[in-house]
Amino acid sequence: MSDSTAPAARVKCVDCGLLGARNYNAGQLDEIPEKVRRVWEPNPNFWDRHDGRVVCLAGALPESDRLQEGPGNKRTLEVINESRVCGSFAAYRETLTPKEHAEMIDLQEERKRREDSRKEDQAFQERILEKELAFQERVQEGNRAFQQGLLEKLVSWQNRQRNEDAARQKEQGRAARAWNLKMVLLAAACGIIGTILGAWLRGGLK
Repeated sequence: MSDSTAPAARVKCVDCGLLGARNYNAGQLDEIPEKVRRVWEPNPNFWDRHDGRVVCLAGALPESDRLQEGPGNKRTLEVINESRVCGSFAAYRETLTPKEHAEMIDLQEERKRREDSRKEDQAFQERILEKELAFQERVQEGNRAFQQGLLEKLVSWQNRQRNEDAARQKEQGRAARAWNLKMVLLAAACGIIGTILGAWLRGGLK
């Protein structure tokens, strides 16, 4: 049974709910009321039906401290008021028996285990979500890089096409101008030849 307070804290049995006295009639471990445990003196209303020796439900009391002589024993009062480190301590609550104290601690531990388990599950789900988000981010980043690469290639292709078209148009313009020049020169040459031929023919006829 675990401690309901700090694990290494020093505590006293007189403040612990697991401290009890054996009931002669019922054979069970009963609560030792506050006014009885604080003085540990003969009290007919309590001790006439209970064994006068102190009992720890968790069995945490050292063997040397279990040898007691009953109500009124100063040694018992010293034992239960001695400051000690105990991993089974459960803060005393009036009207609760040692067994009920133990059940309460067990219930608290079960709740704590469930809460710890819930927190672990939540932390696990959060880690899974973080991994999924990180994976999605990597995928999206990869897609963005891929799309950016395609866009850059498309822009580069378009630029090449424009450059090639411009160069082709420039070459076509140059070829057209050269052809036109040739036609002009040819026409001029034909005109000159025609003029010379005409003059020659006219001279020959005379």
